[in-house]
Amino acid sequence: MRNNILALVFAAVVGGSGCTTTSSETPIQESQVPAVVLTAFRKQFPDARIKSHALEQKGSRTFYELATDGKGAPHSLIYTPSGELAETEIEVPFAQLPAVVQEAAKRASPMGTIELAEIAQKKGKTYYEVHFKENGRTLETMFDPSGNLVSKKYE
Repeated sequence: MRNNILALVFAAVVGGSGCTTTSSETPIQESQVPAVVLTAFRKQFPDARIKSHALEQKGSRTFYELATDGKGAPHSLIYTPSGELAETEIEVPFAQLPAVVQEAAKRASPMGTIELAEIAQKKGKTYYEVHFKENGRTLETMFDPSGNLVSKKYE
Protein backbone atom coordinates (compact mmCIF):
# COMPACT_ATOMS: atom_id res chain seq x y z
CA MET A 1 0.00 0.00 0.00
CA ARG A 2 1.39 3.39 -1.01
CA ASN A 3 0.50 4.91 2.34
CA ASN A 4 2.75 2.44 4.15
CA ILE A 5 5.57 3.23 1.76
CA LEU A 6 5.23 6.90 2.67
CA ALA A 7 6.29 6.37 6.27
CA LEU A 8 9.30 8.65 6.32
CA VAL A 9 12.52 8.98 8.25
CA PHE A 10 12.75 12.77 8.35
CA ALA A 11 13.68 12.70 12.01
CA ALA A 12 17.04 11.44 10.78
CA VAL A 13 17.66 14.61 8.76
CA VAL A 14 19.46 16.22 11.67
CA GLY A 15 21.85 13.27 11.84
CA GLY A 16 24.78 12.35 9.67
CA SER A 17 25.12 10.33 6.51
CA GLY A 18 23.74 6.84 6.66
CA CYS A 19 21.93 7.26 9.95
CA THR A 20 18.67 5.48 10.68
CA THR A 21 15.71 6.22 12.90
CA THR A 22 12.64 4.45 14.21
CA SER A 23 9.43 5.37 12.43
CA SER A 24 6.01 3.78 12.28
CA GLU A 25 2.76 4.69 10.57
CA THR A 26 -0.77 3.55 11.41
CA PRO A 27 -3.78 4.27 9.21
CA ILE A 28 -6.52 6.16 11.08
CA GLN A 29 -9.95 7.61 10.37
CA GLU A 30 -10.50 11.33 9.75
CA SER A 31 -12.33 11.55 13.08
CA GLN A 32 -9.03 10.63 14.81
CA VAL A 33 -7.16 13.57 13.28
CA PRO A 34 -7.13 16.67 15.50
CA ALA A 35 -9.51 19.38 14.27
CA VAL A 36 -6.64 21.90 14.27
CA VAL A 37 -4.77 19.72 11.73
CA LEU A 38 -7.77 19.41 9.42
CA THR A 39 -8.49 23.13 9.72
CA ALA A 40 -4.90 24.01 8.84
CA PHE A 41 -4.98 21.67 5.84
CA ARG A 42 -8.27 23.08 4.52
CA LYS A 43 -7.04 26.65 4.97
CA GLN A 44 -3.74 25.97 3.16
CA PHE A 45 -5.15 23.72 0.43
CA PRO A 46 -8.87 24.53 0.01
CA ASP A 47 -9.23 22.66 -3.30
CA ALA A 48 -7.34 19.50 -2.29
CA ARG A 49 -8.97 16.17 -1.48
CA ILE A 50 -7.69 13.91 1.31
CA LYS A 51 -7.44 10.24 0.29
CA SER A 52 -6.19 8.79 3.58
CA HIS A 53 -5.00 9.68 7.08
CA ALA A 54 -2.24 8.18 9.21
CA LEU A 55 -0.68 8.59 12.62
CA GLU A 56 3.12 8.59 12.45
CA GLN A 57 5.50 8.00 15.32
CA LYS A 58 9.03 9.21 14.61
CA GLY A 59 11.08 8.40 17.64
CA SER A 60 9.18 10.06 20.50
CA ARG A 61 7.35 12.56 18.24
CA THR A 62 3.83 12.19 16.85
CA PHE A 63 2.69 13.48 13.44
CA TYR A 64 -0.39 13.22 11.26
CA GLU A 65 0.03 12.39 7.58
CA LEU A 66 -2.65 13.39 5.10
CA ALA A 67 -2.29 11.72 1.69
CA THR A 68 -3.96 13.56 -1.20
CA ASP A 69 -4.57 12.89 -4.87
CA GLY A 70 -1.84 15.45 -5.65
CA LYS A 71 -4.29 17.93 -7.17
CA GLY A 72 -4.18 21.25 -5.37
CA ALA A 73 -1.69 20.02 -2.76
CA PRO A 74 1.43 17.88 -2.47
CA HIS A 75 0.82 14.11 -2.44
CA SER A 76 1.66 13.88 1.24
CA LEU A 77 1.46 16.45 4.02
CA ILE A 78 2.76 15.80 7.51
CA TYR A 79 1.48 17.94 10.36
CA THR A 80 2.36 18.30 14.02
CA PRO A 81 -0.48 17.74 16.51
CA SER A 82 -0.76 21.54 16.82
CA GLY A 83 -1.51 21.92 13.08
CA GLU A 84 1.93 23.09 11.89
CA LEU A 85 2.90 21.78 8.46
CA ALA A 86 6.17 19.94 9.11
CA GLU A 87 6.83 18.20 5.76
CA THR A 88 5.51 17.83 2.24
CA GLU A 89 6.23 15.23 -0.43
CA ILE A 90 5.55 15.21 -4.13
CA GLU A 91 5.86 11.97 -6.07
CA VAL A 92 7.89 12.32 -9.29
CA PRO A 93 9.44 10.00 -11.85
CA PHE A 94 12.95 8.91 -10.80
CA ALA A 95 14.32 10.52 -13.99
CA GLN A 96 13.21 13.95 -12.71
CA LEU A 97 15.53 13.79 -9.71
CA PRO A 98 18.85 15.64 -10.08
CA ALA A 99 21.49 13.49 -11.82
CA VAL A 100 23.75 13.54 -8.74
CA VAL A 101 20.87 12.18 -6.64
CA GLN A 102 20.06 9.50 -9.21
CA GLU A 103 23.69 8.36 -9.20
CA ALA A 104 23.86 8.30 -5.39
CA ALA A 105 20.58 6.36 -5.19
CA LYS A 106 21.85 3.73 -7.61
CA ARG A 107 24.99 3.34 -5.48
CA ALA A 108 22.87 3.02 -2.30
CA SER A 109 20.92 0.09 -3.78
CA PRO A 110 22.66 -1.27 -6.88
CA MET A 111 20.45 -4.40 -7.06
CA GLY A 112 17.20 -2.81 -5.82
CA THR A 113 14.16 -2.01 -7.95
CA ILE A 114 12.96 1.59 -7.70
CA GLU A 115 9.42 1.75 -6.27
CA LEU A 116 9.00 5.45 -5.56
CA ALA A 117 10.78 8.77 -5.93
CA GLU A 118 9.73 11.93 -4.11
CA ILE A 119 10.80 15.52 -3.62
CA ALA A 120 10.35 16.41 0.04
CA GLN A 121 10.35 19.76 1.80
CA LYS A 122 11.18 20.11 5.49
CA LYS A 123 11.95 23.34 7.29
CA GLY A 124 12.53 25.11 3.98
CA LYS A 125 15.04 22.53 2.75
CA THR A 126 14.67 20.13 -0.15
CA TYR A 127 15.41 16.43 0.12
CA TYR A 128 14.98 13.55 -2.31
CA GLU A 129 13.56 10.21 -1.28
CA VAL A 130 13.95 7.00 -3.22
CA HIS A 131 12.30 3.76 -2.13
CA PHE A 132 13.69 0.46 -3.45
CA LYS A 133 12.48 -3.12 -3.29
CA GLU A 134 15.32 -5.42 -2.18
CA ASN A 135 14.78 -9.12 -1.50
CA GLY A 136 11.14 -8.56 -0.60
CA ARG A 137 11.87 -5.61 1.73
CA THR A 138 11.49 -1.89 1.15
CA LEU A 139 14.59 0.27 1.51
CA GLU A 140 13.85 3.96 2.04
CA THR A 141 16.70 6.34 1.30
CA MET A 142 16.93 10.13 1.54
CA PHE A 143 19.48 12.41 -0.11
CA ASP A 144 20.31 16.08 0.09
CA PRO A 145 20.56 18.16 -3.14
CA SER A 146 24.28 17.31 -3.42
CA GLY A 147 23.55 13.57 -3.44
CA ASN A 148 24.75 12.94 0.11
CA LEU A 149 22.91 10.09 1.84
CA VAL A 150 20.97 11.58 4.76
CA SER A 151 19.14 8.46 5.93
CA LYS A 152 18.59 4.83 5.08
CA LYS A 153 15.96 2.52 6.54
CA TYR A 154 14.51 -0.90 5.80
CA GLU A 155 10.79 -1.46 6.28
